[in-house]
Order: sequence, then C-alpha cells, then structure tokens
Amino acid sequence: MLLATEAFSVPLRVVTFNIETNRDSNDSVTEALNEPGTADYNSVRDILLRINADVVCLQELANPDVSNGTNGNTNSDVHSLASDPGLPYVIIPTSSGVLDFGLRNAILSRYPFESVDEIGTGDYMETIGSVGSNGSRAKDVTRAMPAITIDIPGAAKPTTIVTLHNKAGSTQKDSFRQCVEMERLAQYLNNNLLNETDNIVVLGDFNFSRSNDLTYTSEPADLPSTWNRGTEIPLPLTYSQDPDFYLPTPWQLTAIDARAVNGNDVTTQGGSNLDYILTTPAIAEVGSEIYRSTLDSSNSLGLSKVGDPLPSETSGIASDHYAVFADLEIEDLFTAYSLTDAEPKVVETFDGFSGNFPPAAWTSAGADWAGLYQSGDGPALYAFDSAGDRSVGLIGGQNPATFTASYTNDTSAPIEALDLNYLIRQFTNNDPGTSDTLTASLSIDGGSTIPLPDLTFTATPSTTLPFSQMLSTTLGGLSIPAGSTFTLTLTATKGTPIEGTAPDEAFINEFHYDNVGTDQDEFIEVVVSSGFTGALSGLVVELYNQNGSNYGSHPLTSFDNFASPSLSNGYQIFSKALPSSDLQNGGNDGLALVSDGSVLQFISYEGTTTATNGSAISLTSMDIGVSQSTSNPIGTDSLGLTGTGAAYADFTWTEFRGSPFSPGAANPGQTFDGTASSLPQAFSFDNVTVCIAEPPDNDSDGDPDSSDPDDDNDFLPDLVEAELGTNPFLADSDGNGTPDADEDFDGDGQTNGEEVLVTLTDPADANSLFVACLQTHPYNAGQLELSFPTLLGRAYRIRSGDDLTSLQILATYTGTGETFSYLVSPNQSQPTFFTVEASLAN
Repeated sequence: MLLATEAFSVPLRVVTFNIETNRDSNDSVTEALNEPGTADYNSVRDILLRINADVVCLQELANPDVSNGTNGNTNSDVHSLASDPGLPYVIIPTSSGVLDFGLRNAILSRYPFESVDEIGTGDYMETIGSVGSNGSRAKDVTRAMPAITIDIPGAAKPTTIVTLHNKAGSTQKDSFRQCVEMERLAQYLNNNLLNETDNIVVLGDFNFSRSNDLTYTSEPADLPSTWNRGTEIPLPLTYSQDPDFYLPTPWQLTAIDARAVNGNDVTTQGGSNLDYILTTPAIAEVGSEIYRSTLDSSNSLGLSKVGDPLPSETSGIASDHYAVFADLEIEDLFTAYSLTDAEPKVVETFDGFSGNFPPAAWTSAGADWAGLYQSGDGPALYAFDSAGDRSVGLIGGQNPATFTASYTNDTSAPIEALDLNYLIRQFTNNDPGTSDTLTASLSIDGGSTIPLPDLTFTATPSTTLPFSQMLSTTLGGLSIPAGSTFTLTLTATKGTPIEGTAPDEAFINEFHYDNVGTDQDEFIEVVVSSGFTGALSGLVVELYNQNGSNYGSHPLTSFDNFASPSLSNGYQIFSKALPSSDLQNGGNDGLALVSDGSVLQFISYEGTTTATNGSAISLTSMDIGVSQSTSNPIGTDSLGLTGTGAAYADFTWTEFRGSPFSPGAANPGQTFDGTASSLPQAFSFDNVTVCIAEPPDNDSDGDPDSSDPDDDNDFLPDLVEAELGTNPFLADSDGNGTPDADEDFDGDGQTNGEEVLVTLTDPADANSLFVACLQTHPYNAGQLELSFPTLLGRAYRIRSGDDLTSLQILATYTGTGETFSYLVSPNQSQPTFFTVEASLAN
C-alpha cells in the first residue's frame, strides 16, 4: 500500500529586510551591515537565522558591505552573511546607470539562480533599448532591482523573485520617481511574458509614504540633473500608496497582509508601513509575520522559527525597519498517483494539507481555495482539521464544485476491478440549511463517465454532529490497459435553498477607529434585524482592549438615531459618533454586542483578545481579518460588512477602501433581503483509497462477474434476469424461499427455469410457452395425431392414461428441431389423457 502523505505543494519562505545604513556627521553613507562580529552584523545575522528563509532580500546595503561582492566576486560582508543561514547563491547588482551610487539591494537564495537580471542598470537599459528624451541612455531608477528565477525542487514552474528599494520621500518628485520605478518593474514582467499564472514574488521597501493619490501629466520640477526618463514610460502616471495598484492584470500581484504577533502592521520603528511582499494568485500564502524581537518571547507565537527567542533589543540594533517574512506554497509537479504491481493500493490521507491549493494529483473547479476552515467561514474550498487530521472539503456555493484525482496503471496488466472508498465528515447542520450532495464517478483515459452511486453522500440539516461515515464500492467489468490513466471525480452540489423568516439577530455592522494624524469621526454602527425578539433598550456595545479589559460601554439608547433609526428592508440601522480616539487603535482590541447581559457578538481587529471582565468575560473574540492604520485617509476606509443576506453569517467583513463612511445606512455593496437564507453545509472527504481488486465473482465459480453469464448460478442468465427484474446476484431475489428459477413470473404454468433452459420460451410472456396439439388424424379414422415442436438437445416423453395419476409412457423422442407427430388410439369407453414432457437430453 502506498500511503500518500507528502506535502501537496512546495513550501517557500521569503523575507524582505531593509537593514538601514549608518551615516557620518555629513550624512554620507558609511556602512549598514558592517563587519562580521559587530553588533550590526550579528543582529542582522541572528534575525535571519531565527527566520530561516529560503530567499532573503536585503535593501539599503552600503558600498562597503558589498565590496568585492559583484561581478563574480564572493568576498563581501554580504556573502559572509549568506553563509551562516546556508544561502550560497547571491546577487548584488552593480550601481552602473542608476541614480543612487551609495545604496544597494541584494538577494540571497538557498536555490541556484536559473536567470538573473538587474532592472535599471546601464546594461539593462541598453539591453531593452531604453532611450531618454534627450536621446541618450535612459536613467530613471534610483537603485537597481535584482530579479532572479529559481527552480525549486518539486515545483511545477520556476519562481521569479524581484526585490526593490524605491526612492524615499513623500514630496511630489519622490512619489513621481516611485511611479516610474514601479512602471519599470511592470515592463520587466511584461517583457518576460509573465502573468498571473506564473510564480512571481515582489518584495522590498516600497517607500510609499505619501498618503494621497496623485496623477502626473508632466514631470515635476527639481528632478536630479542626471535624470533621463525612458521614452517607453509615457505620461500620465498615477501614484497610489496602495502597493496593489501598480501591478494589476495580467499579473494580479497583491500585498500579503503581514502583521506582528500583536496584530500591528507597521514595518518600521517609526510607525510607517513601507515594506511589502506581493505575490501572484498562482502562489498561496500559508502565513506571514513582521518580526519584532520585542515580541519574540516564545516559539509558540507567530510563524515557526529556529532556535530560541532573541534578545528584545535585537531588531532595534539591526535596523529601523523590521524584517517581514512569509510562508508561501508553490504548485507541485506531482500530477497522478501510481498503482504498481508492488503497490496496488493508494491511500490519500491529506496530512499537512493547507487548503491553499488543490492537493497534489488533484484538480478542482467551481470555487476558490480559502485555506484552513474556521467556524463561520463562507462558501469556498477548504482544508478541514479534525483533532490534527486534515481533510479536503467545502462550503457549497451557487456552482457545483469538482475535485478530480488522476491515477496511472503502472502495473504489467490491465486493471479489471477497483475497490474505492473514502471517509466523509460533516461539520455543520445549519437549519434553515440546504441538503448538499457529494457524488462520485470514474472515467478511463478521458472516456465515458461511470457513476459510483455507492459513494454518494448528502449533508443535511438533520444530521447529528459530529458525523463521519466510510463509503465504499467495488467496480468490476473494467479494462484499464497498463500505462493508461483513469480519474476519480467527486462533485459537490449545493441543495435547493429553503427560505425562512428574518433571523433573531442584532450585530455590529460598521465602525472606524484609526486614520492618518489625529483620529477623527470615529463611530459604531449596529444593525437590528426585523426578526429580533430582544429589547432594543437592552443592547449595549462594550469595548475591550488587547489585555481583555472592558474600557467603555455604549448603550444603544445613547446612539444618535435611537429614536428614529434608518430602515433598510425592515432592518433598523443605529449609529453613534464617538469622541476622537474613543476606540483604541489596536492591536487585539475588541467590541462586544450585548443583549441584557448576554453576548451576541464579540469581534476584534488586529488580532484576538480574551475578555477578563465585562459581559464577555472569559470569551475569546473573533478577529474580523481587516484593520485600519495611521495611513488611512480621513473620512474613508471604514471597516464593515458587505454582501447580500439576512443573517450576520451572510455578510463578509471588509475595508471600504476609498469609500466615505456610511453610518446610519447600509454599507457599500450591502443588501438586506429580509429573510434568513438557507446556509450550505460544511463537509469534507478524507482517506481516499483506490485499490486494484480481484474481479468480482459473486457465485465463486471461478468465472468473474464481468464474463459470467449467470452470476448467481440459478440457471437464469443475467440478461434474462434483467428482463424479469430479478437480482442477477441473488438466486432468490424476493427472499420468499422459492428460487427465481422455480417461480412462474408470467403464470403460464411453466417455471422460469423451464422456459429459459428447456423450451426457450419467454418467461415474462404468458403467450410464449411450450404447447402440444392433439387433433383427429385426417386419414386414419379413429386415431388422433399428437404433435409438438422440438429442439436439438432436448428429450421428449409422451405419456397417456385414464387419469393424470397413472400415466404410462407411450414413446420417447430426441429433438431434431422439427415438429414431431405421433399417432395414438384413444380408449372409446372412457376419457384418455395425453402429456408431453420436455427435458434436457443427457
């Protein structure tokens, strides 16, 4: 048996770290990394050893740090640093043709480089033919961006990694140069024919510190005297502080929401968020973290790390930036399970499955992967965890979702039969809820589909939880040639919704707590459904800080519009403007909605908190997964629920980026439909087993069912039993004690077995039967002619007598296939009976 327990995609850990230069009294760059053995060097080294990344991207290296480390030389301080965590492959771009000669970027890798580029250098500009407006070689990149391609063992595709360190500053000319640099990066990706299906990681110090968007229709004044923008970078250009803005279709590069273990998202000690990791949809994020040694108190906090926690001062010594790292997953090469003579059985246990990609050898369609399932999650595909045992499943959406696994017959002979089974688990029994179905089918080399009804499961609202069940079937009659591939497809279909009444609910719907500068216009919004049965006067919003302490309360009766709330399809919307900085800025701060002392909802932002007092005492909050920061503009970007539905679970928390606050009104993209929707069920499958089986032989006669014409040896061929509606695998289909062959289904006086075996008549047709004819002989007066059809291989016996209990044999005859006639002389004084018996000839 082959136990398939390997990882389902290739792991990759990356880190970006601006290590900060040191400057002399004239503000000239001296060193950043410094010499081995110094506090600077050792602190950076220790952080990298603690993180243990596969690829390290460094920014703000000084020339002394990289001396003897370019153009094939490997004797720099950076190379020394790379040797400690085992990163032997290093690229440090030259400073030729860029605007900043003093600072460098570098990439350190565990894997060899398949290709290397230096975006922005003079050689690079010459290679792509970039000429500036004055006709000379373009020069419009501050610091060269190293770009590498690596082939990670086991990955289906190579991975492209680019690190950057954009021009610092927030003036108009600084932001303009940042726009140009991002455009250079986009052109590099485009020139290399990369798109969202490719593995691309862009990480570094983006330096987006200007808070307001700006569109440039002309170049700003006071650009460097050596500035020369390439003519292939046309105006207008638009600046945005959002890193997701710059690399949309065809790459769809988006920033990972990395946070420190306390939920804070700032990446510098000064409180700015400048450092990002961007990935394409082809790459899945398993986790991310902003490493801060002051928070590194235990190996149980944050992502996994190597060794013991570092001294709290380590990050401060290393840099004014924090290291930002992420665990990623790259699609695996593994495409099919193999059944062999030595290993004819494969069991897929999905151990370690993360839910970010389809499992190896599986494909999926109809829904997106959303990681590890958590209670309250919405429709998507997930990894499920049952006491550490991972499985694959979903919460059904509008479209059927399919999971397809491929298997190859790598044995030396055709496969004639398969045993298939899997374990099903159901995690929710939502009521009102849909009854959702999982069906299975098999196909060989892309041919016709073979349904597997024994593997069908339906998740219903009435299921008692916890629930698990093993489903199994044996499929015979196959002929899967050696070397051929067959597929197992599981299809999940959401049941028909059943609409109910509005739910008995109230919930926090929108709030705002942080923005650039002094916090302004903070507010809380609460929605009460038309089905709520509690007292409005009993509703209170309680505030909790990261230590779990209740630091404030706001009764609904104190809300600004309590007397006349806004209405949306019967839902009442209450809002309250709060004093400046009334809501704490995180992390791990929470809000609880309480009804007469009972907690209806306990949510938090920038992490979770466990209440130490108040109505929510001992309860742990649910992190809503979105947050605000000191970079949010005033008056926009509130946090709230969006979607269509009636219950809290129908909506999704989001940041309304760029949208004005909407206290007292339904949120952008939010519709209350007035009735409780039927929620789909959450269920999963596990331990999927496919095994080559001996061909089924129901009657153990040595002839497999696939070739045996009579699988129950009851003398009724399977084809006849199909016509009669009897079970070809049971000699007594109805269990009444009379074998099927001895029954007379058409009531013609001849048993099913006699008609099938002896007379070759139809046992399902009363008009189809063996008949002998007795008539007066036309030429011999006083004699009768007895005639009947005969068959080859049959023996016939004619009897006669005065009564049916004492018949005597008159004659025997062996069938010839012709009609046989026999002359008889009846007894003139009393009746004479004649019978013809047919049987198989000896």
